[in-house]
Amino acid sequence: MLEYAIKCAERFTPSDVVVYARKECGLEIDNRRVYDAIQRLLKRGHLIKKINPGWYELVDRNLTLKDLETVCSRAKQRLLAKVAEQPRGKESELDPCERVRDPVIRLHFYPRSARSLGDLHYCLAVVRYASGRALKCVEAEMREKGYSVHAIRSIRRRARELVNRVRDCRVGAHPQRGGERELLPLVLFEGVKAYKEIGVDLILDAEEAPRVSGKVYIGKNPYRAREPCNVF
Repeated sequence: MLEYAIKCAERFTPSDVVVYARKECGLEIDNRRVYDAIQRLLKRGHLIKKINPGWYELVDRNLTLKDLETVCSRAKQRLLAKVAEQPRGKESELDPCERVRDPVIRLHFYPRSARSLGDLHYCLAVVRYASGRALKCVEAEMREKGYSVHAIRSIRRRARELVNRVRDCRVGAHPQRGGERELLPLVLFEGVKAYKEIGVDLILDAEEAPRVSGKVYIGKNPYRAREPCNVF
């Protein structure tokens, strides 16, 4: 908002800042986030002041964009220092905290879900399309919570860059006592089905990656009396 006040108009409303951010920076910012930022600046007392309900004015008219860059740089350094002081293992909203050395992405299914190459293909197709729908639902929730489009795109970009670093893949199965070992060719299990998991390993060309662990499955519906989420 200080950039808007310096470049465009000394008097402004939160909506002016939102429109400016969309047109000039390609960012979708919630009015509430702008209002919160204004309140923080008002507490400082020497940068902006309230002149009418919903209207604010730049106090220091000698403030330049170069001065603003200096202020932002100092704020960024304070933020980085605060992050560096946080104990390892503390969760972050934008990046999983735990790291894995020599990573591999493992998409595995139990025999009750997949007993053939065709079953495996079907399960992976379900995961692909279901995760796309789930991603839309989560991003709609994030926008309601005040996340900017820039932040959401940044998270997507980091995930895409990770997956684009796949250098090899293996299709196969774990024996009953396979543990974390490599997948064995499916031909070894034909007619026996004595395996613990069937799936695909995507081997990454990366020294480390965030650990991602969870579950995807089709189960009994616990939401019978609720309305569906209309975000698609």
